[in-house]
Amino acid sequence: MEIDDADKHEVRFHPLLKFLSRIPAMQTNETPSRGFGTGENDDGGRSVKLTLDIRHPLARRTVQELGHVLIALSIDEPLPSVFNRCHLLPI
Repeated sequence: MEIDDADKHEVRFHPLLKFLSRIPAMQTNETPSRGFGTGENDDGGRSVKLTLDIRHPLARRTVQELGHVLIALSIDEPLPSVFNRCHLLPI
């Protein structure tokens, strides 16, 4: 996935999105958003919406690893993490 100046996302998100696009089971596409959604809250919090291919052989492992990384980002003060299931697809 190539991130460039014409990308839909703010520049500060580019390194993170480039990294996320390399994760197994992550779905990307050729739209200007590259399949990701990004945003910033009024209180300064940032969010990234992503889609995983649940049929990918490493999908379950990907979710587990992302959960471990996101919860353990800070040793002294764990980050408040909220995981929302968005579009439920039939399996």
